[in-house]
Parts: sequence; structure tokens; C-alpha cells
Amino acid sequence: MLRCRLQTDGVIRRFHAVNEKMSWTEAQGHCRDQFTDLATIQDPSSNAEARQVAQSGKSWIGLYITNWKWSQQDQDLDRHTWFTSWAGGEPRQGSCVSTSAQGDWSVRQCEDQNLVSCYRGWMLRCRLQTDGVIRRFHAVNEKMSWTEAQGHCRDQFTDLATIQDPSSNAEARQVAQSGKSWIGLYITNWKWSQQDQDLDRHTWFTSWAGGEPRQGSCVSTSAQGDWSVRQCEDQNLVSCYRADVDDHILEKEEMNWADARTYCRSTYTDLSSIRSEEDNDAISWQLQNITGEYTDPTAWIGLYRHSWLWSDRSGAPYRQWASKQPDVKDNKCVTMDASSADWHSNDCKDNHNFLCYTDVKPTVLRMLKVRLTAGSADLDDPKLQESVLQQQKLQEQRISAEVKLRWGRRPDGEGEEPPADSEEKEFYF
Repeated sequence: MLRCRLQTDGVIRRFHAVNEKMSWTEAQGHCRDQFTDLATIQDPSSNAEARQVAQSGKSWIGLYITNWKWSQQDQDLDRHTWFTSWAGGEPRQGSCVSTSAQGDWSVRQCEDQNLVSCYRGWMLRCRLQTDGVIRRFHAVNEKMSWTEAQGHCRDQFTDLATIQDPSSNAEARQVAQSGKSWIGLYITNWKWSQQDQDLDRHTWFTSWAGGEPRQGSCVSTSAQGDWSVRQCEDQNLVSCYRADVDDHILEKEEMNWADARTYCRSTYTDLSSIRSEEDNDAISWQLQNITGEYTDPTAWIGLYRHSWLWSDRSGAPYRQWASKQPDVKDNKCVTMDASSADWHSNDCKDNHNFLCYTDVKPTVLRMLKVRLTAGSADLDDPKLQESVLQQQKLQEQRISAEVKLRWGRRPDGEGEEPPADSEEKEFYF
């Protein structure tokens, strides 16, 4: 993902002393005519600079009261966060503010006659910022199983395609062009909590109810011994296994699957694993014996799976299932149909073309444009150029790669023309 942002920062500010006494309103008008505005002082550093320029006597600055505002911005200031440098006993009653040669501010009557502190000059920083990376999809027009496709993508690219949102789904569809292509989404095999190993669906004992297993991650059993996939947050009774006596224990407190596993592991051995008809009958018999206390009681057992995962183990939640999809009985890997951009679950052993991805960090050109009104500074001054470059290098220290800086001039006719009384330079890195 690439994000561009245009930032404006008043970074270079030059204060100018006007050694002519006038009222605050007259001073404001003079500064706006001849410079930019009355001086705005934002921090101790700019207060020290303004003090140095003023040298002696009291000078008007841009601060005035309705609620306190700076002349340039004309917005109320937050008294908890804005910089101040009040003299002792200030601010007192009045509306306009002057600063002394010591940098202390005082409230004055706006009609009083004072010297003036103006400022001018600004810097515009245009920065192209990158957030993360640019993801590129790659179509491989060679038919393979999902596992083979995964291996090929990991060898030649990064991994099978992870699709994070509708925009990347549209990009992947455009790259695929036609037909069905494997993407990185798949559903894990069933596991028993106690062993936490994938089960072979051709050999392990099951007792699914009609229409099961459906979509979901956790499994309960009924008084009839039928297994059903449930939402793991559902509340159920619990069947625990106690290894030292090789027995199943029915707990009548209802809880979700994760809490049930924690309880069984702390109190006994684990949630019950059902590996035979005998195990299944033992648990269903326990449930039948409490049917007077519960209506159609069901209990959590240790069977579970991680519902849908991406091959690269990212947590992207976006899905674009086709109608009546996913069908998860025997279809545990996902293809995208380029004709619709919809997703289908397929047998992982089927052969399809596939989509891989790589993440690319773009090379970024940043431009710093400096524009100052005539007379405020000489942009051809090597000392000024070096000072700006050094400040920018300090800001870029967080970047590990080498940063190269150089000055340049804008080609004639390119971009907006600067005002006639200003000069402009750019540097690139």
C-alpha cells in the first residue's frame, strides 16, 4: 500500500525588527504589507530568536485576546498546550501583547505606541510517504495441486496469494485473467486436543450427524452419539478425559470450547478424544442419563480445527465466497474464479493454475521545496543550503538505508510559478 501526503511546515522563519513606533493594529497592517505578519512565537527557540532581533525596548508581537490568538492563524489557542513567556504578574487586563528584549511578554493597550516584530519566509515540504509495501500478484499457468503450488510460490516468489481486501481481489482477478486459480486460503485438518496432530480422514473414527461436518471449528456430541460442528463461543456441557483411570468424565457446567479445554487440562488430562465406537457409546450413555435435567444435552469433545488460514499465516479476514460456498466436507483449499472474482472451495489434490505474490518496497523520491520572499535569505548561500540538508539528515536517521541529498533547480515551465518577489529551490533524496 502506498500513501502520499503533502505536508506544510513553517520551518524557516525569519524575524524582522521595525524600529518605528505604532499601535498594534498599525503594526499588524505594516507587517502584512511588508512581510508576512506580526511575529508568531511557538517555542523557546523562536522566542530567543525574536528577542535577539528586537535587541532593546518593547516590540509588538502577533498575540492578542478574544480568547488568545496569533494574528497569522486567527484561531483560539489551547491554554494547556500553547507556548507562553509571560513576565511576572502577566497576563493582566488588556488585549494586545508586546515582548521585551529579555523575551518576556506583557499585555498592553492596543493603542500604545511600540516598536514592531514581524516575520516572513516559509518552507513547503512535499513528502511521498510509504506505509508498508506494494503487493504484486503473479499468475503461474501450470496446473498443480494446492500443496505443489504452495511449494512453487515459496521457491520462486513469497507465497500463494493472500488477498486482503476488495481492491487486492480485483487486482488478483486481473492478473489471473481466466479460469480457476489456487490462492493461499485453506482449511486445516481435524485434530484431537490431546495429541494436536492432523488426522487422516480416511482412517480415523468419526460419528458425524447428517449434513456434518459443516463450517466451523469446534465439535460437540449428543446423547445419540452424533457429532456436530458448533461455533466455539457456544455454551455446552463438557466431556473430559482422565488418563490415570482411562475414563471420560461429564461436567455439567456449561462453558465455551476454549474454557472447556482449559478446565479439562487443569482438572483431568484433556477434553475427550473419541477413537472408537466404545468411546463414543460411553460418552453418549452419560448424556442419556441426564436427559431429565437437560433437553437434548450436548457436550464439547476435543475435536477441533482452525477454520480458515492463509498459507503465509497472515490474519487477513477478507472473504469473497461464491454462492453456496464454501463446501467444506471434502473441499479444503480455495480457488478464485477469474470470470467473477468469487472464491470456491476445492479438493486440495485437484490441479489448477495458481496465483503467487511478492511484496515490493518502492524506491521513494522525496522533494523539499524552499520558497522565501526576496531579501529574507539567500538560497545560493552554501551555509544556508548545508544547514537545511543537515536538518533533513537528522530527521532521516530512522531510515536504515543510506540517504543521499542534493540540491537542484526546477526545470523551466514545470509546476506553479513562484511569486515575482520570491525565489525557490528544491533538493532531492
